Amino acid sequence: YITKVVDSTITNTYAPKKTTVYVEKIWLNDEKDDRPGYIDVTLYRNGQEYDKVRLSEDAAGKWYYEWPMLDANYEYTLKEDYQIPNYYEGWYEYTSQVDGTYVKIFNQKVEDTPDTGDRNILFYVISVFAVATGGLFVARRVMCRR
Repeated sequence: YITKVVDSTITNTYAPKKTTVYVEKIWLNDEKDDRPGYIDVTLYRNGQEYDKVRLSEDAAGKWYYEWPMLDANYEYTLKEDYQIPNYYEGWYEYTSQVDGTYVKIFNQKVEDTPDTGDRNILFYVISVFAVATGGLFVARRVMCRR
């Protein structure tokens, strides 16, 4: 509370402690062309959606945002609203500081190219074709002997 005295009037005003939540998106082991143009990040206050921002690369090459002057009596968490491809690993790192909470969202590329399953489908198609044509060849030889 902040107490203010004017003449004989005393006024107590509730002034909650303030905090800031900082978020930084960090891309590892990839090229700029591998990344989307932006991601959406949702801020939650005590588990309830509180705010949403669109994060993109700034002029310095960073993906960064901050929510200043938040009521420090709540717990704040973040969620990246971007479905990372299966050739990336992702994780969050929370660090509490005197002036707020720092959240780093990491995405690390773990493969050079995405596995779309095309090789498996191609192998299956070739196998089915080989079995089918081999079966026709055997059936034709048997019929020719008669």
